[in-house]
Amino acid sequence: MTNTNVSESAPSFEVEGSPLDLEAEVARINDLTAKAKDYEEEGHRRTYQRIADMVGFVERVHNNSLYADAWGKMLTERQIPLPEAGTNEFYQYTKVLAGSYVTTASKKKGSEGELVTRWKPDRFSERAAKIVRWCVENGVKSETAADRIANYAHETNKKWVRMLGVEMADRAAHPSTPRVSKLKAAEQKAIREADGLHVMPSDLGSHMKSHGGFSVVIVRHDENGIVLLGDADLSANQVINIVKRRKDAIKAEKA
Repeated sequence: MTNTNVSESAPSFEVEGSPLDLEAEVARINDLTAKAKDYEEEGHRRTYQRIADMVGFVERVHNNSLYADAWGKMLTERQIPLPEAGTNEFYQYTKVLAGSYVTTASKKKGSEGELVTRWKPDRFSERAAKIVRWCVENGVKSETAADRIANYAHETNKKWVRMLGVEMADRAAHPSTPRVSKLKAAEQKAIREADGLHVMPSDLGSHMKSHGGFSVVIVRHDENGIVLLGDADLSANQVINIVKRRKDAIKAEKA
């Protein structure tokens, strides 16, 4: 009969000829986990200090005529345009402070495969630009920026802390403009020429919002027919995007 009792002592088994002390191995791995958390926290602190250094750079260089020519030359060499009105004016700095030259094969027609070197901002640069802008606009100086970021908690959402919290606060102060959906000329022409399923009286148009000449409405299916209830009250982008998604079906219905 096979003995199925489990020993009260910590079991061990053979690994490559050496007995494994399970308690010691568990302790070793837990120690590594704790060290990993320490390393992760140290990485966060280094990132906050990196942003603080960016803030310090902006404090000295931004709108300072002493550095205007030299900074302009650096932007030109890296093919980074000056910020347009309404955009984050600090993005130009983080693109330079968080980036590097990379050499890749050209995809340009006529010179495919040729090695070209260009400046490539890190993905982090866009996020850093928001945090730098928040620091500047809220009077947070470079000497205290790292600590402010490390201890930041968003006013309305307590889950947004540290960098995320600062970033969301900046987004609230600078909401992005929604991208305007547009139909391509060919799409516009095809849909305009579609016969449609039914022509309704034009006076019903006063009960519908027109977005680029299109509307989305709500109807009710009754036994005696289709009852038009009114406009669906969608945004211009929502309406145009629906038309875009339906354009192939509209063409098919015409055919």
